[in-house]
Amino acid sequence: MITSIYAALIGLLIILLSLNVALRRMRTQITIGTGDNDYLIRSIRAQANLIEYAPITLILLFLAELNGSSAILLNCYGITFIVARLFHALGLYISSGSSWPRFIGVNLTWLVIFGLSVWNLIYGYQQLTY
Repeated sequence: MITSIYAALIGLLIILLSLNVALRRMRTQITIGTGDNDYLIRSIRAQANLIEYAPITLILLFLAELNGSSAILLNCYGITFIVARLFHALGLYISSGSSWPRFIGVNLTWLVIFGLSVWNLIYGYQQLTY
């Protein structure tokens, strides 16, 4: 099952981003909240943002796979999502403001969710009409 590969990669990325938050907390001795530490705030947002977008993406990817989407399409969406989330995290580590990696990461994430949503809508509609 192709979705399991991307679920595993996302799980590893969550661990990596969580480890970064934990190490930053240890260095700053801020165990709760952010203490207005800009890097800690950005680290937490990189982690949380992945956690916010991963579930819907994995659900849509799984449904597309379950409904017979091609392996090429599934891998394109899965790889694009992983790359998007890496770019987004990098962009947040670079700056708390706008950055080109963050811009690319957000837009690629939305593109993946949009594409999978449309694919699932079309497939679902076809099943209703047959």
